[in-house]
Amino acid sequence: MDKNLNDISISGSGKIAGGEYNSIRISGSGSMTGDVIANSVHISGSGRSESIEAGEIKASGSFHAGGSVKAGEIHVSGSAHIGGAIEAGEIRVSGSFHANDVITGKTVRVSGSMHAESGIEADNVHISGAAHVKGLLNAENIEITLNGASKISEIGCERITVRKSGTASFNFFGIFKFNAGSRSLTANSIEATEAYLESTNCAVVRAKRAYIGEGCEIGRVEYEETIEIHEGAVIKEQIKI
Repeated sequence: MDKNLNDISISGSGKIAGGEYNSIRISGSGSMTGDVIANSVHISGSGRSESIEAGEIKASGSFHAGGSVKAGEIHVSGSAHIGGAIEAGEIRVSGSFHANDVITGKTVRVSGSMHAESGIEADNVHISGAAHVKGLLNAENIEITLNGASKISEIGCERITVRKSGTASFNFFGIFKFNAGSRSLTANSIEATEAYLESTNCAVVRAKRAYIGEGCEIGRVEYEETIEIHEGAVIKEQIKI
């Protein structure tokens, strides 16, 4: 991108016309009225856009994009709502993230809350907050640490590890946020080469090698090579294929 592009900043209320910029900073209330391309976009106030492409997008305030978003990195510590498709190298969510369309990224890290109305396609997915995915979560490697309740329609991966958090979670007032029963993963199906599951409710699990741990309730497990079942797990049917 041209190094002579302008920087623009809004600390009160204003609008930014569509076009190409070096950096955009919104600490007040700002709207981007056309498609925007920028090296960096930082929003600590309230920002709205149509489609946007940037090297880096950081939202510690409130960000709403009606169109697609493409970025090298997306960091959300506030709240973000994206209407179109999302493509990024890294997506990191410690706040609240809502996506209406498919999410594509190399690495997705969620320590806050993520709602995906469609699917997620990534190399690596790490979830330690709460994720709700209505479509397919497809990744090479998936690691889920259960600090809250997550619900994912379908999961496909090479390796999946689901573990209940060993530490309690507290909010800013020091009050315990989740009871033990809320720390679980619910899915319709899980397909993996290697599956290590704890506190997982799933209709069908298919894997070459499976460990079904404590707190799991599985309708059917189909495995090719090995299966290990914790005494605290419930499996209605298991089939070696």
